[in-house]
Amino acid sequence: STATGRHSGKPQHMVILGMGKLGAVELNLSSDIDLIFGYPEGGETVGTKRALDNQEFFIRLGQRLIKALDPVTVDGFVFRVDMRLRPYGSSGALVLSFNALEQYYQDQGRDWERYAMIKARVVGGDQAAGAELLAMLVTSYQPPSGPRKPSPTRLFAMNAVLLPMTAFEFWVTETVPDLYQGIASS
Repeated sequence: STATGRHSGKPQHMVILGMGKLGAVELNLSSDIDLIFGYPEGGETVGTKRALDNQEFFIRLGQRLIKALDPVTVDGFVFRVDMRLRPYGSSGALVLSFNALEQYYQDQGRDWERYAMIKARVVGGDQAAGAELLAMLVTSYQPPSGPRKPSPTRLFAMNAVLLPMTAFEFWVTETVPDLYQGIASS
């Protein structure tokens, strides 16, 4: 079955945003992966006997993805998946449309949730639609005026400069001591 947009009639694909260390490319062995799932447009599936609402279709897809990424094997976790950064946290829908995501961050999102978007990166699904979603989320928020509340656009610009340095510093502080310890013990 294919999820189809109600207004565009185009096939819809899930977008997966990586947040936190995954989004910033700073994962280490003990990191969980913070994800947010979205899809461009409401509608329903076509090509099956019984049509499903796009949200239900993508919720099922998201559940399957989490089940594939989050199993505990004899060797431990593949990835520990954390979905609590999505709108409304654990009590919210697993997947939301782009419009619902935009409305949430615009109307109800707390500052720290908006600032968490600084490290957001499209890690799966439709890359072009994901880029549109990130742009939508950054430009939809108009912070209250005041000297202590930088705009998300400005924070994204700062992130572009600081993120490579932060990732490198993280690598140095986490990897180099282990390398030295490995050399010293051999």
